Amino acid sequence: TGIATAGLGIGMVAMSPAASALIGVLEWRYAFLVLVVAATVAVALVTPLFADDPASSDTDPGDEFPDGVPDRNPPEWNAYRRELVAVAISRQFLLVMTGWVLVYATLYAVLVHIVPYTGDIGLGEETGAVALATIGGTTAVARIGIGGLADRFGRVRTFVACSGVMGAATLSLPLVGSPLGLYGFAVVFGIAYGGNGALLSPLTVDLFGTANPNAIFGLVSMSFAVSGLLAPWAAGLTYDLAGTYTPAFVGAGIAGLLGAGLLAIAGAVT
Repeated sequence: TGIATAGLGIGMVAMSPAASALIGVLEWRYAFLVLVVAATVAVALVTPLFADDPASSDTDPGDEFPDGVPDRNPPEWNAYRRELVAVAISRQFLLVMTGWVLVYATLYAVLVHIVPYTGDIGLGEETGAVALATIGGTTAVARIGIGGLADRFGRVRTFVACSGVMGAATLSLPLVGSPLGLYGFAVVFGIAYGGNGALLSPLTVDLFGTANPNAIFGLVSMSFAVSGLLAPWAAGLTYDLAGTYTPAFVGAGIAGLLGAGLLAIAGAVT
């Protein structure tokens, strides 16, 4: 375990210079993909080094479990696994998973590209940085205030509405041509994302029950990784091909609206 932990620490220290070197050789999008692949391989190689069985490391389990070593595979675990698999392959789960991937494509496309976008259209990257900060500020406020709205209209409906606003706002971003318009976009998008983000865990419970909420939320949260990996890269590639961010934001906005629709369908599935 010590070797594995040390290896992870070395990897974290080496990441920044490695990223700088790769960006100097490759375009940043391809450098990003290389780092993701390298990190995945590193985790796969390091994981087996973490000892899980006390006997395999000549450790007395009595030191940690003075009342006896618990059964590593109790009977109730089989029922737990069956329930989790049933949820993971259900139509409702697939709708939610796909919907989250599409909705959060708007988030990652905007967060990564709004600053270069404002520089590209002549508003200056400083304006984009202020807009990015505005999104963060309004998101925090919305997370605090969304509870009462969700209690009144329902968590699923509120989540779907916020997701739809994220998509519509991203779709309209290419129409923005002034700092005031950009800040208005940032406020609307930030409020929608804040309301959306605050309801992630409650929504999971509403849709899939209270039996395995942590495990189910962990599974569906893989959608964030998919969006975070693909959306910024796809938006950047689209810009390189088209010479403008318009297709990227329009595409992300449409994806967000489709995702909101899938989530509405998932909420209607019984």
